[in-house]
Amino acid sequence: MEAIIPHIIAILGIRGLEVNSTKTQIRHNSQGIDYLGFNIRRYDEKTIIKPEKKKVLSKIQEIKSWLKANTNAPTEAVINYLNPIISGFAYYYRTVCSKEVFGYFDHEIWKALHNWARKKHGKISRKEVNRKYFNVGIKHPDYNKWDFLTITKDRRGFEKVLVLFKASSVPIVRQVKVASRNSKDDPTLIKYWEKRAMNFGNQRFASNSKYQKVAERQNYKCPICGEHIYSEEPLQLHHIIPVNKGGTEKLENLTWMHEACHKITHTKKSKKSKSSLTIDDWVVTEA
Repeated sequence: MEAIIPHIIAILGIRGLEVNSTKTQIRHNSQGIDYLGFNIRRYDEKTIIKPEKKKVLSKIQEIKSWLKANTNAPTEAVINYLNPIISGFAYYYRTVCSKEVFGYFDHEIWKALHNWARKKHGKISRKEVNRKYFNVGIKHPDYNKWDFLTITKDRRGFEKVLVLFKASSVPIVRQVKVASRNSKDDPTLIKYWEKRAMNFGNQRFASNSKYQKVAERQNYKCPICGEHIYSEEPLQLHHIIPVNKGGTEKLENLTWMHEACHKITHTKKSKKSKSSLTIDDWVVTEA
């Protein structure tokens, strides 16, 4: 196997690249390798890709260290800090064999939060901690018994539930190769690319959630450019009637827009001293 290294060095040299001798190893596929946070290894004639163990434990330790350094932080601040980290972790690893890892990750974070809560209130019992910080005591019907959550207020002063994101709530999605030589530039393949976008896009929001219902209501089309909202462009949720003018979070007042389209919308509105737009101007026709 060592005989192949000079050939690799020669091929890379043509392209102006070099082999890093300190990082280059020859390993049997049953030993596996770690690459970009993933572990690639062959098990019983089948190659399986999993999250790299060291990276998973490192992320858990990072969260534990933050909780230890922020014992007196409000529950709302803790959830707002952790949710982007947990969701980012889950979405990065959702295309490989991660279901068991997600379950382990959630369990470790739950234990870390329970310890954080007990240290914050050293004199109260475990049961009191459970009632104060978990749905055991809050008993919100939309969440599980042991979800870490709190009741807070939105920008209009109304009560809302802030809950910790679970890595295990993210479904595993396998990467599907593009069929044949299909190109997005081929006008005859519009239906193919829309179907592919739907297959991936429907994994973006939880099934039957409010966000998915908003997308379904607008027929998955951006109301500004008319293109599919699952076009891999960043999305932003737009309030048809602005919040500062009494707009609510109800389905009929929400619509998904591409980030660029959303900016254009607000730029145009800011240039008008008196906007004549009403909710009827923005209602998206249902399919």
